[in-house]
Parts: sequence; C-alpha cells; structure tokens
Amino acid sequence: GSGSGFLVNADGYIFTNKHVVEEAVNFSRAHKEIESEKARHGLEELKPTIWVFFGEDEKYETEIVHISDEFDFAILKAKGMRNAPYFRLSSSDKVPRGTEVKTLGFPGASRGPTSAEDEAALRAKEKKGVQDYFKESDFAYIQKSGSVSVVKDEKRGTVVEHDATVNRGNSGGALIDDSGVVVGINTWAAIGEVIKTDSGPDIVVDPKGTFFSLSVKQLQDECWLQLLLGR
Repeated sequence: GSGSGFLVNADGYIFTNKHVVEEAVNFSRAHKEIESEKARHGLEELKPTIWVFFGEDEKYETEIVHISDEFDFAILKAKGMRNAPYFRLSSSDKVPRGTEVKTLGFPGASRGPTSAEDEAALRAKEKKGVQDYFKESDFAYIQKSGSVSVVKDEKRGTVVEHDATVNRGNSGGALIDDSGVVVGINTWAAIGEVIKTDSGPDIVVDPKGTFFSLSVKQLQDECWLQLLLGR
C-alpha cells in the first residue's frame, strides 16, 4: 500500500492517517500468517516495513511511534533523519470560510490503473531497493487547490470541509493555507452521492466532491507527549 505523510520536526517525526499504516500494523501482529509466508517463500526473515520517500533517491525506514485510539491519526519516525525541513502546524482550529487551501500528497495510490507495458517494465527492472517497484513519475507529489467551506465537529473529530481534491494518494498528506502552514490532515472524501426519486431522474449530490481533513490543532495535545517520549 501507499499513502502520504508530512514532517513536523527536524528529527524525522511524520504525521499521517492511521489507515495508511494500519495494514502493516495488523500484519506485524499476525504471527501465523508471517510464518506461513516465510515457509512458502523459503525466507529466513519476513518483517513488514514502512518506508518514507522524499523524492526517488532519498528514503528512510520508519518506526510507528503512535497510533491514535480516537482519530484517524498516526505518528511515524524516520530512522536516522536529522536537520530536515518540516512544516509548521496551525495553533488554531478556526479556519475562516473561504480560506484558500491546498492538498499535498503522494500519487502512488491514485495514479490509475497501470498499463500492461508498465507492469512488464516494472517486473523486468532490476530491483536494488523498494523504490524500484515504482515508476519515476510516482515520486512527483500532487497539489490541488480549493477553499474552506466550514469547520465542524463530527464523530471523527473536528473537520475542515473544503473542495481541494483528496484522493487515495492524498490520504495522510498536508492541507496547507497560503502561508504553507498545515491546518489539517487529508482524510476522506464524499463524491457523487445518488438520491433515488420516485418520479423523474435520480439526483446526484455534489458530483465534483466535498473533501474532509482532520483539523491538526486537535491532534497536538495527543501527539506532543508522544514526540517527547520518542526522542
């Protein structure tokens, strides 16, 4: 699987969605399945690993520092990273209506079906590392623009609702304002809900989509203690 995340300090701490890394967490706990796969492939060791990429040539193995019990939120730590540039986080969950925002994210999971030719080229490529399982173009980030319609409280938490596209590749990525400050984590979308009618054609609600990012402010009280303990 693949998804997005963003650095929040110089020592490699990364915010992302819990659903981006949950499969690796679940597989790590599935000892029976791991032993079965090791035997089937004749492996001495099999360890689920989460890698983070900063372009095609820079990658880090990560460890999971924190998985939230309340939010679709996780914290990763890139091993060995020092003095990295990082995003500033908003200190407020009050994002005015009409605020111009951008969604940023890794396109690997949203690039669409891979052609047979691309699949054959990837299979034939000499594999020197995990990056060789991707095309070069997969390492170019997505940027979509829109504006905030409302900030509201839901069961999932305080949510920034906007029309800057969030797709599967954007999940876990940053929602930034025009100053480059992170105001939310891109989390889910609602596109093209169909309402059946008794007479006349069905009604498609919001065919262009409405998109939702968890407000980053609410996560900070939960995460700072984890970051301090992880140093």
